[in-house]
Amino acid sequence: MDPMPEELTDRSWRPERAVRITDALELLLDDLELRLADEDPLPPDPLPLGTGVAALDRVLAGGIHLGTVTLLEADLAAQSDALLYSVARRIDHPVLIDTPSLLVAARWMMAGSAAVPAVAVKTAHLSSNDWRAIVDNIPDLADRDLLVSATDSLLGLAHVVATHDADVVLVQDLGRFGPPLPTLAALVRLAAHEGVAIVAATTPLGELPHWTSDRVERVLFLDHCLGSKATLLHPDPLEMLSTVEIDVECLTGTVA
Repeated sequence: MDPMPEELTDRSWRPERAVRITDALELLLDDLELRLADEDPLPPDPLPLGTGVAALDRVLAGGIHLGTVTLLEADLAAQSDALLYSVARRIDHPVLIDTPSLLVAARWMMAGSAAVPAVAVKTAHLSSNDWRAIVDNIPDLADRDLLVSATDSLLGLAHVVATHDADVVLVQDLGRFGPPLPTLAALVRLAAHEGVAIVAATTPLGELPHWTSDRVERVLFLDHCLGSKATLLHPDPLEMLSTVEIDVECLTGTVA
């Protein structure tokens, strides 16, 4: 075999090379994020969007707001997830729900819509009544203006939000993107620049920095009765408390 030409072995010269499409997309998303950071953020919308969940709307004085992030903070992830999926099924606005798994998200959406335990859907141990309930409720679920994604990075989430038409973005398991405060800061920027209302389920975050005061709403879960009942608590800026009692059905991922 002939030796490689000298110019190809010269480390001072970098030949053309191919990269995986995922690497190219990451470069593009990095560029988009930098340019978004240079734009003036949209002001929060003063008019609330109703979530379709009466208890949540009551504790938030009407609903969620475009350009802001609402945190659903619970020790039991099943509770905040149930509220998140209930909003996804009921809200009367274009919505994107971002979850760790498309299949799991579809399972919980189906279970909640048909009032069938999600574990029964997972194992396919369904009675004739369960099947009938699923069949009866699938058309309404399919007709919803609802998108589902399963991103694995904040850049991926930002790309999906920027390239799809949704007023409301629901994020399951905030912690899967990394440390909570940097993740929250990224979501605040995303909500402000895209003009969307973001609702994120998370474990309790404790005291938040001052920069969250005008862009972040908090709803805390106070758990009782082994997860079947809870109190939604919202501390307002005047340090007064708004509370609403809810029933949580963790098997189907619904609240009432």
